[in-house]
Amino acid sequence: IDDKKLEDGIGTIVKKLMVYAKKPLESAEVSRVNLMDVLRNVMSFIGFQLEQENIKLSIDAKNDAYPVMGNANELEQVFTNIILNAKDAIRQIKKSGVIKISFIENPQWLRLEIEDEGKGIPQEIIPKIFDPFFTTKDVGKGLGLGLSICHAIIEKHNGMVTARSEPGKGSVFIVQLPKAQVKSKVK
Repeated sequence: IDDKKLEDGIGTIVKKLMVYAKKPLESAEVSRVNLMDVLRNVMSFIGFQLEQENIKLSIDAKNDAYPVMGNANELEQVFTNIILNAKDAIRQIKKSGVIKISFIENPQWLRLEIEDEGKGIPQEIIPKIFDPFFTTKDVGKGLGLGLSICHAIIEKHNGMVTARSEPGKGSVFIVQLPKAQVKSKVK
């Protein structure tokens, strides 16, 4: 491997980690954000990891732009967490799988459904999964903060995150956010 290429690659990874590592702040900048771009950034960050673990991502989107008002870095954290959890759920029962992301919209809302083919979540646990420190992972494998932080970020964005699941058949995480309103021109 060429040392210059390796150095450039490491530099790119470090820059992405630095951006990703910024913590959600109450004063985080809010602007018009395209959820498709957010998803592209997430994939540039974790795509290689998914590929190495034989997990494919399937995106069902009718448009190239899905605008919401929000903070792109915080939304990237939400989708990274949910997608990596989906990967873990699949890998618990299979050597490969697909995570399907679907965009659904109406005049007021954008909805992303992130569906995995993993082991699923027992019905009695679903009400607890967004609680701080609740985890189904083995000791030392998770703090139980990921989904709690996702929930807080999405609520801060005036949205909601929910889940439905059937053990043995996978889970679907639903993130619903208000659409960014198009500014009308005043005559």
